[in-house]
Amino acid sequence: MEALLGQVIYYLLPRTPVMVWEIANPEFVPVEQAYNLTVVVEDQRLLLNWTIRDGYYLYRDRFKFGSTDSSAVLAAPQFGSGLVKWDEYFEKELEVYYQQTSVSLPFTTESTRLSLEITSQGCADAGLCYPPYKQWLDIDLINGIVEISSQPFTTQQANSNVSDTASLPLALVLLFALAGGMILNLMPCVFPILSIK
Repeated sequence: MEALLGQVIYYLLPRTPVMVWEIANPEFVPVEQAYNLTVVVEDQRLLLNWTIRDGYYLYRDRFKFGSTDSSAVLAAPQFGSGLVKWDEYFEKELEVYYQQTSVSLPFTTESTRLSLEITSQGCADAGLCYPPYKQWLDIDLINGIVEISSQPFTTQQANSNVSDTASLPLALVLLFALAGGMILNLMPCVFPILSIK
């Protein structure tokens, strides 16, 4: 009842130009600030907790969870109950989460590390809908340390590329460069230049 009374008083009060401007032109925050993810590791289960900024919400059916490790298997996620509302963006009733939500994600793996890709999507009540937002998790299962990034982790790929390049001896690279230069000098398009020399 107090909330209803507060809304009635709010709309009956005279509006200053600043108040009207704030209502008509809301400022939206970046997606990283609207939805904050924290992760807790418990045995063979991850607890994914989203803290959602006031005036923003996340869609339940837009969550996707995938493992980037071939050895890890993810079970079906377990969601908390949300609020069902008509969504003008998707033009249907959808379950959404305000303030916070938690998802329990059981998994099995033989490895001591787990890498995940998580996709979520949300909107602001003021009318902005964010595109699907991807986050990558690198989890040390022994120590419970979780790294969260908005870009895929590529340190292992970069290290393997460096080691492959470093394994070629310099003499072999120079030999290929010399052979390539000699072959280029024997091309028919080079013959007119040879007569100038």
